[in-house]
Amino acid sequence: TMSLMIDLTPEEEARLSELAKQEGLPPEEYVRRRLLADLIRGAGPDPKGEALARQMEAWIEEDSAATPEELEAREAEWQQLKADLNANRKASGERRLFP
Repeated sequence: TMSLMIDLTPEEEARLSELAKQEGLPPEEYVRRRLLADLIRGAGPDPKGEALARQMEAWIEEDSAATPEELEAREAEWQQLKADLNANRKASGERRLFP
């Protein structure tokens, strides 16, 4: 077995604690699982976009668990973001990004 000690800033420790809490795990177990996942899949460059594919799958799963009100709010935020980006680009003389 191997034991590691990692020095974290208070901000890093707080973020780690929050991430672990979201997963319902103690921080030590959260870090162990993340490390093992990296070791299993082989950390390093991701030329096939596997990390992106996993993130997309996670978002799809999130959406499937969302209420209609949550989905409506997300869509409204997205529409507002597109309008704001287009307005900013128009003001600077650039072409619109979204039709």
